[in-house]
Order: sequence, then structure tokens, then C-alpha cells
Amino acid sequence: HFADRNASSYLHDWPLGYVIAHRDWMRSDQQNAWIGWLNEQPGLCPAQITPDTALVWWRSQALGCGDSPPTAQIDLGAPADWTHIGRGWYDPENIGGPDGRWAGEQASLRVMLEPGRAYVLTFSALAFGERRTVTFGGTAPFADPIALSADDWHDYTITLPADALADGLLMLQHNGAQSPAALGL
Repeated sequence: HFADRNASSYLHDWPLGYVIAHRDWMRSDQQNAWIGWLNEQPGLCPAQITPDTALVWWRSQALGCGDSPPTAQIDLGAPADWTHIGRGWYDPENIGGPDGRWAGEQASLRVMLEPGRAYVLTFSALAFGERRTVTFGGTAPFADPIALSADDWHDYTITLPADALADGLLMLQHNGAQSPAALGL
């Protein structure tokens, strides 16, 4: 689409310092699409968010990003998760107790990691309706598919190899696209 084709040109050829998104000016589906898309753009620093979560902004890397600490935790479904979600996530909702987000068949998260260092990732997940598998990767998958249970929330652990996420995007791909939202529930 037009924005995908021209984003890098605008960020490099125009003197853009900041990109700002006002969440209250967008429908929910627009928030997920646009904020997720902006979080994936090379040339932008990690997103910042106001305490009331109504305003999300990205600073151009040309202005410097400062020292962003490595990502320690992402709480999907929490009000400030907008700083990490990429494309492929549904609206936050209560999912069997904790708030969370269902992932589409492909989804991404923006994370800050120190170069040259491997990380252990522990995540909690619940498959919708039936058992599924999820595969993690960066520009290529780096772990075997993990079987997710549909009976309850469970914790799973994988290792992110050193420098596996050169662009800071953790990609998730699972073997089913059904979710409550996709089925109109």
C-alpha cells in the first residue's frame, strides 16, 4: 500500500522529526493497523506514550534515540502495550482472566535487545478453541514450533539467539487464523 512504499522515503528525504498518533482520533481497527505499522518502521525510535495512553509518538532515529534499555517485559492487553505491538494483533480484551490480545496468523512485536547477547523469552499463552503451534523468528524462524494448549493459560520458554532480531521485530506465526474476533464472537 502507499504508506509501505513511501515511508522510508519520507523518513529519509524529508526533515521529519516526529510522527504522532492520537488514538482518540482513530477507530479501534485503525489504531491496531497504524500504530502497529509505525512500530515496524525502520528509521523510527521505539514508541513513547503519554500516561493516559491517548498519544503515541515516534522520534526519527536521525535525531537520536538515546539509550533505550532492553525490553524486559511486554504486557499485551495492558494500556501501554501500544509501544510494542506490530501488525497482526486484535483489540485488547479479557481472555479468561487476564487482559490480553489474540494474535492473527502472523503478528509482530517490537523489542529492544542488546547486540551480541542471547535472551531467554518466557511468555504466557492460551490457544483459541483448539491446540495450535506458534513459531518465533526475526527475518527467519529461529526456533521449532511450540505447541500451545487450548485448555488454560500456560507459560512457555524459548531462547532468542544473539542478533536474531537485527531490526528489533520479533515475528510470531501460528497455524490457525481463527480468533473470537475473526468468528464474530
